[in-house]
Formats: sequence, structure tokens, C-alpha cells
Amino acid sequence: MPATKLPDFLKDANDIQKSLKTSRIRCGMNQQAFAKVMNKSQAWVSDVENGKTEISIKDACWWLENCDERLMICGK
Repeated sequence: MPATKLPDFLKDANDIQKSLKTSRIRCGMNQQAFAKVMNKSQAWVSDVENGKTEISIKDACWWLENCDERLMICGK
């Protein structure tokens, strides 16, 4: 079976995941404080930021809402 290329939408998802850390830092919260706002654990925030845990579109939108930012796919 030939090697398959990573679809562009998955590359974009990885870019979104990486930008979440930048967003959290820009809004002035450490992982622990942000985890409390998100009603998640600090380990979850860390794992998302480091690409160890996938994040749903719903959680990504909520993450960015808490930093007064938006994803185009999240509306508004």
C-alpha cells in the first residue's frame, strides 16, 4: 500500500491546535488558571497544547471564546 499524504484539513487542524497555546498566553492565563475556566485539568490543557490530545471543534471554539478570539468555523 503506498504512503498517503496528510490531508490539508488535518494540517490545518494541527495549526489550530498549536495556536491555542498562543491564544491562552495572549489572554494572560497560565495553564492551571485556564484549565479552571475550561472546567478541565491542567494536564488536559498541556496535552492539547503539545498535540498529545485532540481537541474537538466545540472545545476549540470555547477555548478561543475564553480568550476573546474566534475560529472562522465557529461563527460570529
